Amino acid sequence: MTATLDIVLLRTVVAIDDCGGFGRAAEELRISQPTVSQHVRSLERRLGQALVEKDGRRSRFTPAGAALLAEARRIIAVHDQALERLDVSTRPPLAVGASPVAVETVLPGLVDALRDMHPDRPVQVTTDRSAALTQGVRSGALDLALVFEVSPAGEPPTEDGALEVGHLRLIWRRGLGSDVVAAATGAAGGALAAAL
Repeated sequence: MTATLDIVLLRTVVAIDDCGGFGRAAEELRISQPTVSQHVRSLERRLGQALVEKDGRRSRFTPAGAALLAEARRIIAVHDQALERLDVSTRPPLAVGASPVAVETVLPGLVDALRDMHPDRPVQVTTDRSAALTQGVRSGALDLALVFEVSPAGEPPTEDGALEVGHLRLIWRRGLGSDVVAAATGAAGGALAAAL
């Protein structure tokens, strides 16, 4: 499989540099500080090296992080120029939220399926805690969210007003490039099966 660099994660790295830290980057991007940290950790895992290190109470980019930052700025510039040329910026993005558990498991397949179903709309992904994602769906900031909750005694997680649209049955397998293969069942099975 060819390695890829997610543009959302690259924008986070640039925001850390432009804003002077994780907290200010989170404010600028309108995401939580743990999400900023998760984005950096995802890139570190993808690249196999540390990108940020502690320097007293502050953080600074490692040499690998500085190199990634320079590449990220170039990639984002080319990306945004292409969007302008293609006039994609006038189409509203599909705003998708995902909990950290879903980011590396279910989300990639769902994003691919959404892009196949809606090729004229970019997919914008936000990673956050389940409660924040649920609020994002309620407020209209997110079109959908992948939230994993444990329901007590088999009851559906609808106490907070969430609309249950189906169930995912997760089948754990090792050695398939990803540790998780998911199959969908229930009311949302058709759309989710296509996504997974």
